[in-house]
Amino acid sequence: MKKILIFSLAWYPFESGGEAAPRIIADHLSDEYDFDVVTYRFKSEWLPVEKVGSATVYRVGGPTKYGYIIRAFFKACALHRKNKYNAIWSVMAGYSGGVAYWFKRFHPKIPLLLTLQEGDPVEHILRRVGIFRPWFLDLFKRAYAVQAISNYLALLAKDLGFPGVPAIVPNGVDIEKFTNPNPPMQFPRNGKEIVLINTSRLVHKNAHDVIIRALKYLPENVIYKNVAQQGDLGEELLALAKKEGVSHRVFLLPGLSLSQIPAWLWEGDIFVRPSRSEGLGSSFLEAMVARLPVVATPVGGIPDFLKERMTGFFCKVDDPESLSEQIKFIIDPNNRPSVSRIIDSAFSMVKEQYSWQTVVDSMSKIFSKLL
Repeated sequence: MKKILIFSLAWYPFESGGEAAPRIIADHLSDEYDFDVVTYRFKSEWLPVEKVGSATVYRVGGPTKYGYIIRAFFKACALHRKNKYNAIWSVMAGYSGGVAYWFKRFHPKIPLLLTLQEGDPVEHILRRVGIFRPWFLDLFKRAYAVQAISNYLALLAKDLGFPGVPAIVPNGVDIEKFTNPNPPMQFPRNGKEIVLINTSRLVHKNAHDVIIRALKYLPENVIYKNVAQQGDLGEELLALAKKEGVSHRVFLLPGLSLSQIPAWLWEGDIFVRPSRSEGLGSSFLEAMVARLPVVATPVGGIPDFLKERMTGFFCKVDDPESLSEQIKFIIDPNNRPSVSRIIDSAFSMVKEQYSWQTVVDSMSKIFSKLL
């Protein structure tokens, strides 16, 4: 069985949609390939080596994430001397890409698959790599194949120097997991409050501040709940809510496990995420499967799946009033037939195009060409 070494800064149990995708893909393809993973040891109590699903996961520490690049490189070289990998797979081009770059420099004959999941603006990415920018750009030239999760990221790969044609394979959605077994019979679901729900990290790009500012343009019974697992803007957002006079309508509920997300979506009425940048956005797709109307912005990879008044609703970037207007349309009883049709169309689209089996079939073809 051919062996593939994965570089990913995060891996289960510390993962978001971007890192969950390669784990699920590896599990589905475990009959065809043997996967090992070198990841960052975020917590000292986590085991340095363990089996997670079908993959053997090696965690390396370091005082910083940059330390991960160095330690992961040496760990990868030691593992390769023992296991003789047939290919390497870098999940994202940042820290993991740094490991892949140096491994590729010392093992030029081993093909590299580079997966782009990046949701940050390209300016932010290039600023973060700083003085390592020449090596970062050289990574794209050394990649044998690039898998991008959206058309936006495929174009970015070309702009950054990848000489080939990127394969566009999005992240998938667990249709069964997110489908509500008891769909609501009324709107709003609890008969009184209208819940704007969001499952995204509390970071700048996800524009939680825009949602909070939009509340003052909406009826008093419209509230906002966020159930993110991570992010460092909690106190800042609560202070903003107090300043805007809507603190009694804002609920930030951090620390929930990924398994709890579907149930929270089912308790919401409208999924709202007016992103400033986005690679794709698995949370949007999950909300569509949960049969929530989705309000987003036309940035990054979102237009791949969200079409205005067909599978969702677009508002302008950094515009609370624009966001509130779309929400007002959705909650207007006169628009329920149109909104229901959009919800149904979005659900069907995700089910047909974003199931994990569809994604795995596409990735299997990429690995076949890679090896």
